[in-house]
Amino acid sequence: MFEFLFRLWQRLKNLFGANLAFAPLSESLHYKTLRIEELPDKMEANTIYVLGEGNYNWSVGMICPCGCGNILHMSLHKEGRPHWKIMWHNDGTVSLSPSVNRLVGCKSHFFFERGRVRWCKQ
Repeated sequence: MFEFLFRLWQRLKNLFGANLAFAPLSESLHYKTLRIEELPDKMEANTIYVLGEGNYNWSVGMICPCGCGNILHMSLHKEGRPHWKIMWHNDGTVSLSPSVNRLVGCKSHFFFERGRVRWCKQ
């Protein structure tokens, strides 16, 4: 059922434009957090991948929650620009700061808080 709704949402975005103000399908979904050393060849939807080794995390990857299918990479290197900060929560979820704001492609803009996507209104 979810796969059907996800494909329907993708078609609606393609029909009416990628810059919709909200994406209700992913807003309520809880993302699984996986801590790994490198991104897998086939990434799973609704999963955020924290890349690192030992106590050092260097990036975060995920499939864009808008449905466009693009892979998002967020650097955690303090020296780089742009870069994000990650906060781990006791329930195993993570939050990213600042928001993820795609300036090209689908132009998605969202916060990732406690394993959930919170869309910014345009």
